[in-house]
Amino acid sequence: MKIQLLIFFIASSFGVLGQNLPHIEASTNLHERNNSVIYKAFHDQYDFLISYSEESYWWSNRCEYRILATKDDAWYCLRYTSKQKNDKSFSKPFITKQKIRKKKGDLLLDELSRLGFWTLNQDSLNYTTKHNGGGRTTTYTVSDGVNYKFEILTREEFKTISAYEPDYFIQELPEYKQRQMFIYSRNAFKVLCK
Repeated sequence: MKIQLLIFFIASSFGVLGQNLPHIEASTNLHERNNSVIYKAFHDQYDFLISYSEESYWWSNRCEYRILATKDDAWYCLRYTSKQKNDKSFSKPFITKQKIRKKKGDLLLDELSRLGFWTLNQDSLNYTTKHNGGGRTTTYTVSDGVNYKFEILTREEFKTISAYEPDYFIQELPEYKQRQMFIYSRNAFKVLCK
């Protein structure tokens, strides 16, 4: 037992055990994984990856993802872009990769953890109904808006967290606090991965 503890402390002092990455609980099924651009492009390439995209009818002819990823204790910002061709298929993706300081990646993970990002509930993020009492409700809708989406990929798990028009709905439904946590998390991510 003493030898195992000694090996553990030596390994951790040299960074062999890796960083303290958040625990992710999968929220996707096989169909969603197979249809995910991020999952197909990056599965098993990084220890941890979080991508961000904005989806809308108005720019459905392009794919653009901002990505923060880590492997072997090094951090990278990536950008994945692809455009729809005349035959409706998408072009081969253009991927840029830039190494960033470890401290920046660690700080973002710490901030997302502090905000409770990893535990956000997909259903709670997209409530659109207000209960007015007496059995009456008001439902709010937005047409042709933007869906903000995160995809989180580890060696074992794949999770998506998305919110449709959160800035609008937080004004109409401020009682749903998870939406505000999502907005803060989205803004923190966008500052780091420009």
